[in-house]
Amino acid sequence: MVWTAGDFCTKLRLPAERGGAGDTAERVAEFPRLDMADILEYFAAVRAQSLKNLSEITSSDLSQTRDGARGEPPTIAWVLAHVLIEEAQHLGQVAYLRGMLRGLNN
Repeated sequence: MVWTAGDFCTKLRLPAERGGAGDTAERVAEFPRLDMADILEYFAAVRAQSLKNLSEITSSDLSQTRDGARGEPPTIAWVLAHVLIEEAQHLGQVAYLRGMLRGLNN
């Protein structure tokens, strides 16, 4: 995992074992100020590892499962589809927030 193998948890001053899901407003308020160069370095490392992993997947791998935290272990195909859906949702959320910040007349 890039987060711990690249020691990004230390560089970004965040706990190695946490992902942020379920954080309270108070916990989010304690989030450290991050340097954009560190964020971009982490992004580049995750992207490189992701592309490597994707290039190695075969069609027969797609039906394999991985241990999941929520009941039935998901297949690799399900996880890949879920990532695409999540990203689309987050892009929509960002667009909505940008619209709120800009206002109706901009």
